[in-house]
Amino acid sequence: MDWAGEVSALYNQYVHSQQSFFSFCSEALVERLELKPGARVLDLAGGAGITSRLILAKVDADITILDASSEQLEHSRAVFRDKVSYVQTRAELYTPEKQFDVIVCANAFWYLQQSIIPKLASWLAPGGILLFNLHEQNTELKENSFLSHVYLQVDALARERFHTSCLIYQRITAVEELKHVLRLNGFTVETSQLSFEEPKDNWKVFCELEGRRTAPYMALSISPEAKLALFREAFKTVAKQSDRIERHTLLFVCKK
Repeated sequence: MDWAGEVSALYNQYVHSQQSFFSFCSEALVERLELKPGARVLDLAGGAGITSRLILAKVDADITILDASSEQLEHSRAVFRDKVSYVQTRAELYTPEKQFDVIVCANAFWYLQQSIIPKLASWLAPGGILLFNLHEQNTELKENSFLSHVYLQVDALARERFHTSCLIYQRITAVEELKHVLRLNGFTVETSQLSFEEPKDNWKVFCELEGRRTAPYMALSISPEAKLALFREAFKTVAKQSDRIERHTLLFVCKK
């Protein structure tokens, strides 16, 4: 996914909402932190800056924001200026100059490969903490996911109108396997499941954001705009049937 242009703008509009699922997830992670002033924090894939803003509201920390998107980092620079440090690179290519007390990754951990976990462990100082979350689409929780129902509706519409299935790639994480890899790398792991009801005021921008993120993974030979229109219709149909959007996240607190 290219976090630029309309996708980047929609993401920032959504994530900086006071009442969005992504901001809820960031708040839940930050609530688990007990930081001393000057604590060294890596905000991994943190380009939009929501998690760093919440941390700085809590304590005067030494924050580095790492993100592969130049556009997302420009957004953070406009917000924080010289209050934090910025690194533009893929996490797999990063080599820090210092160890961190905390690594936090809100709403993005599923983009990383499990092979990065030994690196994350080495980036942390003794006693350090890794915090991240997985959304329902990336866990066994997906069966009760609102977006899973949307994807099924997209497939039903594709079968009706184009006489073909429209499979949507989903990266499902085997949570027990992930915990095992974390433990092999010296972490103790605690998890908790949290739920959030998306306010109706967010539904339109949430639909646009998820549609533009989903369209590239729709296995259907039609234009990107036609895919987006199909997603919008499916989203509205499922939302009308349920009259609510409940989201779930699985939060990980991993201590080194």
